[in-house]
Amino acid sequence: MISLRAVINENLCIGCGACSQVCPQGAIMMRPREIRQTPTSERVWTLENKIRTLGERLEGIKDTIEEIKKR
Repeated sequence: MISLRAVINENLCIGCGACSQVCPQGAIMMRPREIRQTPTSERVWTLENKIRTLGERLEGIKDTIEEIKKR
């Protein structure tokens, strides 16, 4: 028997709850987490990294779509 576990990257999580709403197994539950006050510069850096990561994923998806279209 295979046991699967939901794993959330907390560095990318923005707390919107979308993952818990669409999880077909209901394996993701939202819970309050401690709010950390961080300097504005650190928050901006973190958001920039999240945006960059999402942009890289989008480029990868675009490349995949282009490859599929060529087939």
